[in-house]
Amino acid sequence: MEWRGHRINPSRLPGGDRAAVWPGRREAPVGSGAGTMRAALRTATAVLAAVALAGPVWSQGTIVHDSLRSAALAGNLTGDSPVREVVIYLPPSYQTAVSRRYPVLYMLHGFTSTPDEWLDGTYDGLDLRVAMDSLIAAHATGEFIVVIPNVDTKLGGGFYTDSPTTGGWATFLVHDLLAFIDGRYRTMSERRARALAGHSMGGFGTLVLGFGHPELFGMLYALSPCCTTFVGGLAPTSPAWRAAAKATSWPVAGAPPGTAPVVALAAALSPDPGPGRWYGQLPFEPDSTGQLRPVPEVRARWEARMPIGLIPTLVAGPDAPPALVIEFGLQDVPNVVPGSLALATALASAGVPSMVLTYTGGHVDRQRQRISAHLLPTIGRWFQSAPP
Repeated sequence: MEWRGHRINPSRLPGGDRAAVWPGRREAPVGSGAGTMRAALRTATAVLAAVALAGPVWSQGTIVHDSLRSAALAGNLTGDSPVREVVIYLPPSYQTAVSRRYPVLYMLHGFTSTPDEWLDGTYDGLDLRVAMDSLIAAHATGEFIVVIPNVDTKLGGGFYTDSPTTGGWATFLVHDLLAFIDGRYRTMSERRARALAGHSMGGFGTLVLGFGHPELFGMLYALSPCCTTFVGGLAPTSPAWRAAAKATSWPVAGAPPGTAPVVALAAALSPDPGPGRWYGQLPFEPDSTGQLRPVPEVRARWEARMPIGLIPTLVAGPDAPPALVIEFGLQDVPNVVPGSLALATALASAGVPSMVLTYTGGHVDRQRQRISAHLLPTIGRWFQSAPP
C-alpha cells in the first residue's frame, strides 16, 4: 500500500481496526519504536474482554479536583480567569505506597469541552476513573497518574498556544502546570515517565506542545487531531472564513458550523489585540467582490504554529522525537482525516516515525472504547517499556 510515495505496512487488528507504521529515517527513542507500539495496540484490543472478566474492582483510584493560578494567563483580553481547575486521577496504591513515585499522563480536552466530560459519561458512558481502575485490575496497564487541566475559555479554547488575546496557554501547560504537579504530587518528572495525549483541539495541543518540547514528553497520542493544515473546514474555500471575517461579538450569531473554532484559532495563532479587531487576523478574507483571497503574511503565521509547520523544529532539536500515535475515525470531521494523513506524510518525509491508527467511527462516538481500550493501555505499556 502506498501513500504519496511513502510505503506503509498495514496490519489488520482484531475488531476491524487498521494500524500503519510510517517509518522515518531518524531513530526513535529506545523502547518507543513501532514494534513496541504495535504490540501495545494488539494487546489493547483484548482489554475490554479482559476487563469484563476481571470481576469487581476492589482497589479504586481517587479523583482530585485541584487548582492553580497561572501568571501566564493573567491579563488576557478575553477576561478568562487565570485560576484553572485541574482534575487528577491518582491510582489505587497512591494513598498507601507513600514512597512510590508515578509516571504522569497529561490529557488535553477538546474545543468547548471540559475535563468532566471524560468522567461523567458524556462520551458514550466514559468514566476515566472506572476505566483506569479496571485496566489496572485486569493487569492491562501499570499504575500512573492522569492530569486533565480545564482550558475552556469564553471563545471555546485557547488551542494550547501563547497569545496576548487569549493568554499564554502553552506556557501554562509546559511551565506552570508541570511544575505544580511535580511539586505537589509524587511524580516521576523525567521525560521517559511523562506522556501527552488529547482529543480534537487537545490532539492539536498534544502535537504542538510535544513537537515544541520533546525534552519534556516521551510519548504523544493524538486522537482525532484538528487543524494540522489548511484542509476540510480550514480549506481556503471554507465558508467559515467569511463568517469569521464578520465577527464583532461572541458568539457569532447565525454563523455556519466551524466558524467558532476559526475565530478562536485566529485569536490564538494570529492575534490582533488592537482596536477594531479584537479576535485576530484571518489567513483568508473576502475581497470587495466577496471572493475569498489569501492573506500571505497571516497564513504564514498560522502555518508556522500548526503541527506540520513545527516538524522542522522537532527535527532540528537535540532530543529524539517522542513516540507518536495518530488516531482518527474514518468518518471523522472533514479537517481531521486529510489533515492527519498529511501530517503522517510530512513526518515520514522528515524522517520522524509515527503510527497511524484508524477505526470505523466519527469524531466523538467511540471515545469511550478508544480511550479505554487503546489510548490508556498503550501509554501504560509505553511507561513500562521506556528506558531508564
